[in-house]
Amino acid sequence: MSRLNQLFDYLFLNAGSALELDSGTTGVFQQEGAAPLPVFRAPLSSGQILLLFTDVVPKALSTQLLSGVPVEFQYEADAGVVNVHMTLQGDDLRVTARALKKHPPTLVPINGGQHPSLGPPPPDVVTPPSRAALKALMIEMEGRRATHLHVAAGGGALLRLDGQLVPVQSLSFTEAELFAELTALAPAALRDTLHQHARIDFSHVTDDSVFHLSAQHARTGLSVVVRRLPRVVPSVTALGLPGELVQAMGGAGLWVLSGPAGHGVTTSLASVMQSVVSQRPLSVRCLEAPIEYLLAPGAGPLGQLEVGAHAASFAEGLRDARRDDVDVVMVSELDDAEVLREALALAERGKLVVGSLHARGAAQAAEKLVHLTQGHPTARWQLGQALRGVFSQVLCRNRNGGKHLAWELLPGVAQVRSALFEGQAASFPAMRTRTLEQGLSELVSAGLVEREEALSVAPDRSALESALARPGVGRSAA
Repeated sequence: MSRLNQLFDYLFLNAGSALELDSGTTGVFQQEGAAPLPVFRAPLSSGQILLLFTDVVPKALSTQLLSGVPVEFQYEADAGVVNVHMTLQGDDLRVTARALKKHPPTLVPINGGQHPSLGPPPPDVVTPPSRAALKALMIEMEGRRATHLHVAAGGGALLRLDGQLVPVQSLSFTEAELFAELTALAPAALRDTLHQHARIDFSHVTDDSVFHLSAQHARTGLSVVVRRLPRVVPSVTALGLPGELVQAMGGAGLWVLSGPAGHGVTTSLASVMQSVVSQRPLSVRCLEAPIEYLLAPGAGPLGQLEVGAHAASFAEGLRDARRDDVDVVMVSELDDAEVLREALALAERGKLVVGSLHARGAAQAAEKLVHLTQGHPTARWQLGQALRGVFSQVLCRNRNGGKHLAWELLPGVAQVRSALFEGQAASFPAMRTRTLEQGLSELVSAGLVEREEALSVAPDRSALESALARPGVGRSAA
């Protein structure tokens, strides 16, 4: 704020001047009849300009600005009232500030009398922040709807936009600077442990987002990966999930949600659980590592436990749930033999267990479940009896930005239960009631997704090519 007030002071000392800041420029003071005066020694990025104005923009207008709507407001600086106009178009931010009303001069006693104090001298060319703060980069993540931010000591910053890594700007953090940024953001209980552990994970919550920060010490130095999730859990409808998926989770048993890493399984799992919590009074227990989405409480008790902080392990958390009065248990990582064993034990006791697996399709997820039984006939029989369905999804880029979801379902019917017991993984693909290839071909036919994009995420590329080759299919609109 001191740097920004210095800039505003100059506006009042030079009547008729305007402060103009544009992404990728040094910014200028414009005054009629005079040459533009550069403000900063080096060009500013959108993130650095946003950092300057973070505490100035009214909260109600901040969301509008980040969504591309121009905003205008008045700010009371030290020297007087300033009118500020801000526009964000894509990655380009433009700010114009003009002095409106100067505050009366401060009077100080001199030899018993009152005299106006001297104001600050006009700023020389001001030095910008040499490096954008990590928090400013997180603000930029929100504005550009990035899913991840990668920062390494001595290296640049990269944002993941629509699945692609894109450089943010020419900047770098030293090891000490990056460590200081993490210390400022980390919860008090973790600050003393940043030096003691090779890896540390924690969350930072804002009004609009939940940021998960993972800091890792390696041979090349300290690196940080930030994942951004919306504060509000998206609805089942907004994600494109079938409504019958939630309706099917009305009784006991095991449901598995699966998909490749980075294809929204965590988001879908949270959305489904939020629907389950909201629809009827149930005692719900969620086991996560780490907690990512913050679920809103429903009519019944809701407990979100973070493994490592509130439970020693997933298996231990499931054992605790078995002893408590719990109706529904969600486990975010169902990829361990002991965890599956405890999940099946809960399902046998009449509980609903919803878990997730990383797999390319429902058939592969079912094959993984069979593998996790470690060849024990009893465990395979329990799996066949408990499984209610395997839902799998992939995300593909929209032709016009954003992403679309395609899904498939392997239901827990008698044929599937028999195949699980006998370990007949080869028969799972034929038992799906809907396939990912069907969903992807529908998206291509509707003109929502490019053919090559759909083929790039299809678990069975040849099956999708065959589906797209049928008459009337795959003729996407231009």
